[in-house]
Amino acid sequence: MSPTRQRLLPFLAILATASVLSPAPAAAETYGRLIVRHNATPSGALDTNFGQVHAPQAFLLVVTEPKGETLSFSWSVRCVGSAPKESGGASGRAIVSSGHWVKRIRPIWIQHPVSCSGKIVGSAAASPVLVRVFVD
Repeated sequence: MSPTRQRLLPFLAILATASVLSPAPAAAETYGRLIVRHNATPSGALDTNFGQVHAPQAFLLVVTEPKGETLSFSWSVRCVGSAPKESGGASGRAIVSSGHWVKRIRPIWIQHPVSCSGKIVGSAAASPVLVRVFVD
């Protein structure tokens, strides 16, 4: 290894550590437009809701737990369409142990979605949990 590379290694290690520990605003913007942000307290309720959102091309549900503890929660998105009986949705459960979970949901279950609502429900681990919902 060259002497220049050896001198740069400590600086690169600091930059890498800083990027892991602090959220990068630029990375968050790549998900789309933020519509909901909820900080669940340690061991508290993970109860995040959004409603009456103009139907986007896609929703991105993002759940982050900094210590990588196992989280268990359910999610759902429901949309109504332009026709009186046009509605539908998607739902699921997630068990996450990696500390970061992203779910992309496209409201394609109805032909002309107009308005959507949704929720993420569960319980936080022993550390705080950040829940964000983006649209694009």
